[in-house]
Amino acid sequence: MKALNDILSRGTVGLPTRHGALTAYPLLGGADAAAAHYMLLDEALGCGGLRITETSELGSVPRLLAINLTRQPILLLDGEELIGARQNRVVNLSILLPADSTTAIPVSCVEAGRWRTTTPSFQSAGRVHFSAARAQKLEQVSASLRVTGVADSDQSSVWDAISTKSARMNVSSPTAAMAALFESRHDDMRAFADALRAEPGQFGAVYAIGSALIGVELFDSAATFGKAAEKLVTSYAIDAVEATSAAAPPDTAAVTTFLDQVGSATRDHSSSVGLGTNVRLSGPEVVGAGLVWEDSCIHLAAFRRPEGVGNVDRRVSGARMQSWCSRARRS
Repeated sequence: MKALNDILSRGTVGLPTRHGALTAYPLLGGADAAAAHYMLLDEALGCGGLRITETSELGSVPRLLAINLTRQPILLLDGEELIGARQNRVVNLSILLPADSTTAIPVSCVEAGRWRTTTPSFQSAGRVHFSAARAQKLEQVSASLRVTGVADSDQSSVWDAISTKSARMNVSSPTAAMAALFESRHDDMRAFADALRAEPGQFGAVYAIGSALIGVELFDSAATFGKAAEKLVTSYAIDAVEATSAAAPPDTAAVTTFLDQVGSATRDHSSSVGLGTNVRLSGPEVVGAGLVWEDSCIHLAAFRRPEGVGNVDRRVSGARMQSWCSRARRS
């Protein structure tokens, strides 16, 4: 799809900035897409233009209702955390909500120990699912779309990733909430966000932890990246705080090679939840997903595939994936 090629070839890799074990390589230049007029989650919730609720009084773990009360689209980012209602969730893929609409959105639970109402609707946590688990969830959602046509994750795997990371970081939560991980390192997250701020004209970034390239986030608009940059930085930073190596970060040539690998990955297209087309990426070295609307790539996220890990479809049978998705829909 031309829109993905355009965004990957647009601009240049700027000078990296490092804080602790996390390095951010800014992607700079290129004109913003004039047709991409939308609000972001925090903006829409802040002005009362968006309500996100459970699907009913009883609720459904893998679905929420997003009610756009405005006359423009609203962009929800893959992995953005929503807190409140019966349990905290993260969004399963980037979604562009149509104006004046009610949309059932696919989500994953990131608070296994709570199923009781605390608020009538959700608020933004101001953060994104941690990058290692987000990469796993992204691949699970891609496999689910191929097998069932539904954007579900493996909910058990999502909970396991939070539990395992919580144990490594010696963090406990009475409801097994992912939020506790970020709250336990609040000051560190603030320091990472302050050190790795977006630059003028920056429409994306590649992130590395130690000597390993981890992921890339690209947007059609530098203004959008500027608004989302802080929560994206902390998504990678909460993994970077576990790094023990002081290895030098990759050079610019390695970053360019990584972007080339994202560009050459196999692409599967499907109708998106909401506006646009959902594009899932899969290659020997990378997994990713993009949201394309009106010939522009609104958001592209891609991650380095963990070493020795193959495509979900090759490691998990279609029957098991069908079982995951069926359980989620019954929840």
